[in-house]
Amino acid sequence: MVRPFLFRGIGRTYRHAVRLRQILEVLLAEGFGFVVVRMNLHKLIRLPKRLRRSLTAAPSAVTFPEQIRRVVEELGPTFIKFGQMLATRPDVLPATYVREFSQLQDHVAPLAFNDIKPVLEAELGRPFDEAFASFDPEPLASASLAQVYAAVLHGGEAVVVKVQRPGIREVVRTDVEILRYLAVKLDERFPELRPIQPRELVGEFAVTIKRELDFSSEAGNTDRLRKNLESFEGARAPRVFWEYTTDRLLVVERFEGVRADDVRAIEDAGLERAALARRLVECFMKQVFVDGFYHADPHPGNVLVAPGGEILLVDCGAMGYLTADHLNSLGGFLLAFSEGNYERVATEVLRLGGADELLDINRFKSDAAAVVARYYAMPLRYMRIGTMIEEITVLAYRNGVRLPRELVLLAKTIVLIENLARTLDPNLRLVDIAAPFARDLVKKRYSPVSLTKSFAYGVSDLNYYLNEVPRDVSVLIKKLLRGNVKFGLDHLGLSDAIGELDRSMNRLSFAVVVASIVVGSALIFASGIGPHAYGYPILGVVGFVFAGLLGLSLVFAILRSGRL
Repeated sequence: MVRPFLFRGIGRTYRHAVRLRQILEVLLAEGFGFVVVRMNLHKLIRLPKRLRRSLTAAPSAVTFPEQIRRVVEELGPTFIKFGQMLATRPDVLPATYVREFSQLQDHVAPLAFNDIKPVLEAELGRPFDEAFASFDPEPLASASLAQVYAAVLHGGEAVVVKVQRPGIREVVRTDVEILRYLAVKLDERFPELRPIQPRELVGEFAVTIKRELDFSSEAGNTDRLRKNLESFEGARAPRVFWEYTTDRLLVVERFEGVRADDVRAIEDAGLERAALARRLVECFMKQVFVDGFYHADPHPGNVLVAPGGEILLVDCGAMGYLTADHLNSLGGFLLAFSEGNYERVATEVLRLGGADELLDINRFKSDAAAVVARYYAMPLRYMRIGTMIEEITVLAYRNGVRLPRELVLLAKTIVLIENLARTLDPNLRLVDIAAPFARDLVKKRYSPVSLTKSFAYGVSDLNYYLNEVPRDVSVLIKKLLRGNVKFGLDHLGLSDAIGELDRSMNRLSFAVVVASIVVGSALIFASGIGPHAYGYPILGVVGFVFAGLLGLSLVFAILRSGRL
C-alpha cells in the first residue's frame, strides 16, 4: 500500500503519492534509475521493480536526448506540454535536446462525445442542441487539454467549439505540484543543472499551463488580436462569441482556408506567392513593433489563407507580450543589423539582458559581431534572421547575459514565421521588411514627445526614491541598534544529510539492541536459568526468536532503501 506521508513537500493526498510512484517507476524502467537514486527517491519504488532495474535499461542505440523525450511522452499530457515549452528555450538547453522536444506532439486519442457532452452542457447551462443549430460529434482535433468540434449557431454562423477534457485540471494540478517537488530535488542533488534553473523553469511552466487551462484568457487574446488587425488590410483573427464562452468552453468564428504552407493549393487559387509571403511577414511585424502583442505559435496549421488571399490566424492560446523597453532594444538590434553595425548589435543585446558581473564585455561583443557578420554575408537564399537571433540568444546565455524570456520566445517565433514565409518565397529577406518597422520605432523613441515622457517618468522615480530611501535607512539603523537584525543561512542538501545520519544512527542502535538480545539469550542457554521446554530454556528460545525477527526487519529496511 502507498503511504502518502512519505511524500512530504508535494501534498499528502493518495493521488499525489500514486502519481509520484508512477513517475519514478517510468524513470527507472527507461534507464534513469541513477537519477532516482541520486534524488534519494528510490525507496519509494516497490522492491521487486527496484531489484529488476538493471534488466530494464534503455538500449544503447538510443541517444540520451531521445531517451528523455520518450520518458516525457510516456508520462502524459502535462509532461508533454512541459517538454514543448522547453523546446522554446534554446538559451538554456543544448540544441540536441531542443530538437528532440520539438518533436513532441500534443495529439491524443479522442474521447467519445458522450464523455465530453456533460462538460459542454454544464458550461452552456442548457442542452447543447438549444445553443447550436447543428453540432458535429466527430472532433476536428483532439489534444491533451481539449477537443475541438465544428458547429453552427442558430443565427447561421459557422463556429469552432473548444471543450476542455473532463478532469484534466486535477491531473495537471497534481503533475505540476510533483514537477515543483522534483525540480527542488534536481536543484539540490544535481549542482551541474543549476545553471538551467529547474525551479524557475517549472514556475514559468506552471503560469503558462494555468493560462492555457483558462479558455476565457485565450478568448481575450483572440479578441485583442482581432481588434489589432482591423487596421491591417489582408489579415484577420476570428470573432469570439462571448455569450457561449467560459473558462472551460471557447466558441469562435470558423474560418475556411488552406494551410499557408500548402503551395500547390495557393497556386491553384491563383494567388501570388511572393506577395502573400510579404504580407505574412508585414502582418507579424505589425503585431510585434506596433502592438507589442503577437501570435507566438504561427506554425502552418495556425496560419490559413482564404480563397481571396487573406491571411487568417487561428488558435491564439500562445501569445507574446513585449514592453516598450523590449521593443526599443529590438528595434535598435534589427536596425543595426540591416546597416551592418555589428558592435551596435551586441550593445543592444547587452541592453536587453542582465549581465553577469564577470562578463568580459569586449569578448562578448567580438563573438556576437562574428556571428552577425557571418549571417550578414550569406546569400539571400540562405540567410535566416530568426536562426541568427536564436544563435545570439544562446551566445548571450553562455556568457552570463540573461535575456528576458519574452525575447527568447520572440526569437523562436521569428524562426517559425520566417520558415513559413520562405516556403512561399525562397528569396524573401525578412530583415528588409522588418527594417522600416524598426526605423519607425527608433524614431518614436527619440521623438520630443517620447523624450519628454521619459524625462517626466525619471523625475517621478527619482522623487520616490529620495522620499523612501532615508526612511528605509532609518528603519535599518533602528533594527541594528536593537539587535533585531537576523541573518539566515541555508545549506542546500543539509537537511537530507542530517536525515541520513539520523537513520544511520537509528539502524546502528537497532543493531546493538539485537546483538544484546542475542548475547543475553546465549548466556541464558549457557547457564540453564528459568523454565525449560523439551530441554531448552524458554527465555533463551524466546530471545533468539525475537532477535531473529528484529534482525530480519533491519535487513529488509536496508534492502528497501537500496543501500547495504
